[in-house]
Amino acid sequence: MLIGWVLRQLLAEAERIARDPAVIRDELSRLEAELSAGRISEEEFDQREDELLDRMEETRRYTNGYTNGTL
Repeated sequence: MLIGWVLRQLLAEAERIARDPAVIRDELSRLEAELSAGRISEEEFDQREDELLDRMEETRRYTNGYTNGTL
């Protein structure tokens, strides 16, 4: 079915973007700018930063596993 193929393609692209270290670094930069501008609290910054750093670590593990042939 065409709809299933389209959904699989969208999911694959979303996963690729979510695992892209450059995207995560950009999100961290924007987060720091929001904190500096006073648009978010330290608490919100810490929470969101932790989430982004977790994504970065997950990406590193995924990439290392993939390149080592363990996936």
